[in-house]
Amino acid sequence: MPSRRDVLAALAAVGIAGCTGDPGIGGTPSRTPGRTGTDAGTDAPTGSPEASPSGTPAEPAGPAVRWARDLGGSVRHRPTVHDGTLYVAGGTNANAPPSDREYLRPAAGENVYALDLAGEERWRHEARGGVGGRPRVVADGVHAVVGWDAGTHGVDQRLARVVDGERRWATDVADGYLSILGVHDGTTFVGTGDDALGLSGETVHAVGSGGSERWRTESGDAYDGTVHGGTLYVPYGHRRTTALDVETGAERWGRVMEPAGDRLRVFGDTLYLGATEQDADGDYPLVAVDAAAGGERWRYAGPGGDEGPFVPAGAVVGDLVYGTGYGGLLFAVDPATGEEVWRYPVGAETRDPPALAGGTVYVPAVDGRVHAVDPDGGRRWVRTVGEHVVGLRANEAGVVAVTRGPEGSPHGLTALSHGGTERWSFAHPGDLTRAAVVGAEAYVGTDGGFVVALG
Repeated sequence: MPSRRDVLAALAAVGIAGCTGDPGIGGTPSRTPGRTGTDAGTDAPTGSPEASPSGTPAEPAGPAVRWARDLGGSVRHRPTVHDGTLYVAGGTNANAPPSDREYLRPAAGENVYALDLAGEERWRHEARGGVGGRPRVVADGVHAVVGWDAGTHGVDQRLARVVDGERRWATDVADGYLSILGVHDGTTFVGTGDDALGLSGETVHAVGSGGSERWRTESGDAYDGTVHGGTLYVPYGHRRTTALDVETGAERWGRVMEPAGDRLRVFGDTLYLGATEQDADGDYPLVAVDAAAGGERWRYAGPGGDEGPFVPAGAVVGDLVYGTGYGGLLFAVDPATGEEVWRYPVGAETRDPPALAGGTVYVPAVDGRVHAVDPDGGRRWVRTVGEHVVGLRANEAGVVAVTRGPEGSPHGLTALSHGGTERWSFAHPGDLTRAAVVGAEAYVGTDGGFVVALG
C-alpha cells in the first residue's frame, strides 16, 4: 500500500497544483524545490512564457479581459486587492545579484506595484532583489520578502516595508528562504526554510511595525501559516502543525499532522488536519483538532476508491463539515462527532478542496467539471468548464473555477453564477498565477509579464 508521501509525490509528478485562499495555477515552486504535493506559500507559474509569432509574450485577450497591463517581466505571485488598490510583484529593474554569483535567480530585481482597479499605476518600488511571494498589506503600507534564490536556499533575503513606493526599513539579511506566515496587529510573522523540509533547524520571527524583532523561536521549515484568535498556526515541514502564541512565540501545542488539503485554515475553534500515517485500514483520516488546546476530537475516513487509500483533499464548514477525498468523493460529517451524514460520488478524482457559498457546496473535479451540491447531498447542477479544474473560489456573486489543460494547452478561469450560468471565461496560452477574486471579477498575473483584470 503506498504511503501518503508516495501519493503526494505522484500527484506532483503529474503537475496537479493545489490552491490557497484563492484558486490558481502553478507547479512545485522553484523557491521550495524539494516540496511535493503542495504549492502553499507561493504562487509562482511554471514553464516558459508562451510567445506570439513575433517572439514576444502573448498579451492576454478575449471578451472577459477588462484590461491588461504589461509589467515587463514575469508576474510570479498572485495579486492582492485591498481597499480599492491592487498590489502585485513583477517586472524587472536595474538591481542584479552579486556578479560573482550569476547562478542566483531571478536575473534582475523585481518591483512591487500599487495599481488602481482600472490598471493605472499609483506607485512602484524597485526592490533590491526578487520579490518572494505576494505583498501583504500592513497598516498604511505593504510588507514583502526581497532577496535571491540559489535553488536550494535563499540568499540575502529580508523582510522590507514599503510605503507609497519608498522602502522604510528592512530586516537583517538571511541565507535561507523567508516566507510571510501571517500578520496580526501590525506584527508580521516570518519563517525560514530550505529545500529539505525538516522539522527542526529553522526559525520563526515576529517583526514589529517599526522593523524590530519582537521574538524568535526555533522551528522546522516554515512556508505558510495562519493567525487566528491570538495564535499563529504553522505546519513545520508541512508535516507537524504547531500553535504559537503571537505575543511571545511560545509553543502552545504541536501535532504530527499536516493541513488537510491546500493550506492550513481554522474554522471557529477547530482545525481539520490530515493524518500523516495510515490507519489499520490503510487510510489517512481527516482529523478534527481543538484549535486552542490541540486535542483530537474525531477522525473520519471515507472509501478510498480505485486509486488506493482515502486521502482528504480539504474541507469547508457550514452547518456540516464538507470535505473531498482524492478518490472522487464529497462527504458531509457532523462537526460535533465526525459521523458521516451523507456522501456524494463525484465520478472523477477530487484533488482539491470544496468551496461553500450561497447555500451550495461546489466541488472541482479533474475531469474538468464543477459540481454544485445542496447541503443535503442532492445534485443541483454539473458544468464542464475545462480540461481539468484545479481550484475554486466561491463568494456571494457565484463561483470562479480555475482550469488547466495538458502541457502546451491554454489555462484559464470561468466565472459561474450560483445557478450555473456562465458569466465569463478566459483562456491563456501561458501560465497564470493564482487569482485574487472580488465578487464576480478576478485579477491574475501571467508568466509573460502581464497583470490582467477579468470580469
